[in-house]
Amino acid sequence: MAMADDDGVPLAMAGELGACRDVAGKMIAVAPRIREVECTVLGDGARWDVSMKKVRTSSGEIVVCAVGGSAEARQRQIQRTTAGAQRIFAGR
Repeated sequence: MAMADDDGVPLAMAGELGACRDVAGKMIAVAPRIREVECTVLGDGARWDVSMKKVRTSSGEIVVCAVGGSAEARQRQIQRTTAGAQRIFAGR
């Protein structure tokens, strides 16, 4: 999992740090044009199945990426992470 604000600043990462950074960096590049996508991200000798969703919070938009596993599992991870982020940002 990787989460960043709409400026590309990482907010949270869980999992293999290199993969999270690589995926988040690439997905931030497409996030201004795409609200949600299922894709394969290619890195230096690696590939990751990724689900990305841009989510509006009370503080602005965030980009949430789930990496690996099935598309259904990634969607569940995004829903859980989105709900948590919205609770955190609502308290600001």
